[in-house]
Amino acid sequence: MLDASVHTAPARVYPLGHSPQELDRLTIQAQRLAEDSVTLLRRAGITKGQRVLDIGCGPGDLSFHAAELVGPKGRVVGIDASAAALDAARMRAARLGYENVEFIACDLEEEPAFRGFDAIIGRLVLMYVSDPVVVLRRLRAALRPGGLIVLQEPDGETAGSTPDCPLFRRMRGWILTAFEAAGSLVNLGSSLGGMLRRAGYSVEGSYVWQPALVGTTLANIDWFVDLVRTLMPIIERRGIATAEEIDIDTLGARLFAEATTLDAMLFKPRFVGIWARNDAGAIAAPRSRS
Repeated sequence: MLDASVHTAPARVYPLGHSPQELDRLTIQAQRLAEDSVTLLRRAGITKGQRVLDIGCGPGDLSFHAAELVGPKGRVVGIDASAAALDAARMRAARLGYENVEFIACDLEEEPAFRGFDAIIGRLVLMYVSDPVVVLRRLRAALRPGGLIVLQEPDGETAGSTPDCPLFRRMRGWILTAFEAAGSLVNLGSSLGGMLRRAGYSVEGSYVWQPALVGTTLANIDWFVDLVRTLMPIIERRGIATAEEIDIDTLGARLFAEATTLDAMLFKPRFVGIWARNDAGAIAAPRSRS
């Protein structure tokens, strides 16, 4: 077991914060992404007996999926800069009976102290770092030669509706503008392959999915509403929209009514999954001298 006492890290800037409400939102989001996330991990080659590092693990959901796949002879280490997220992950692991998982404080913006992992996994995390290619290049040191890296990131601008729903379009604008104002890379998904190659990995495959809400699944519109609610401080502070304009307490009902009246299908962002190898023979792009 790794010694958590020697891996301390300052909190990273995460625009959604780490309140109990945000950790609950992340858990609900993870439940809705679970089937496709597990499919990605399986296709990439996460399997029994491996040692897996989950970067930006949050409250632990992707770590738990990996723990199921690697089995009791494998090991998963989840890392995050948020003490609140790590506490939640540890409590959940104990409650759910996962004995092959541990959670350690670590900042992705710093050189990793970990070595020899068979695989690195991460979901919706690189969009929040200052330079994904630099982080990916550093992470190679944590992988054994030929080890896997499996990542999932969104293409935020692919969220939409058919036919066009004006309120949904406005809400999408609020979300994307708030994320961009906070410095997040909202359309990172389609750039993952190129970033991995520039960081010195050999890209092997992809699995892409895009959840859609229609009929009874329109009830899941709460995913968007909860995201707007969490982003409200940024939205108001940056003058993106006013609280009166958004009217968060009725937003879900209005979105549902609009989609139902227009017989529309609503699309969440496209989620891009990529897997690649730590290729010792690969040549990473040189660092910029600017």
